[in-house]
Amino acid sequence: MLDLKKYSDIKYDDLNYNCLHFACDIYQDLTGLSLSFDVIDLCTARNLRRICPDKLRRFVLIDTPINACIAVMRSPLAVHCGIYTNGSIIHLDTDGIKSQQPHIAQRHYKSVKYYAYYPEEHHTSLDGT
Repeated sequence: MLDLKKYSDIKYDDLNYNCLHFACDIYQDLTGLSLSFDVIDLCTARNLRRICPDKLRRFVLIDTPINACIAVMRSPLAVHCGIYTNGSIIHLDTDGIKSQQPHIAQRHYKSVKYYAYYPEEHHTSLDGT
């Protein structure tokens, strides 16, 4: 079971700990798998993010969310992410940690898409060790 209490002191910081960092941590807590290796180029400030298509192909769009899948939320001005689990999307924004049912998140972000993660190999740290 996910214990969000260990994240109670976490604050959103676009460069050092943004929604993707938080999603990676939550995903690892839920599954034991690290997403960090495959999203490292996105775990930085918005203006520095780079996309690596070879790594992103490990994320497969799914129609219906499953426990411990990535939720990508889009609005006209932003892309945001969290983790879907047990009927809610857990995510971090400038207001703090939120756990929202998808229909509530969709009111703010307009589009919510879900991705299952299928790693080619398991990575336990940012350097792949």
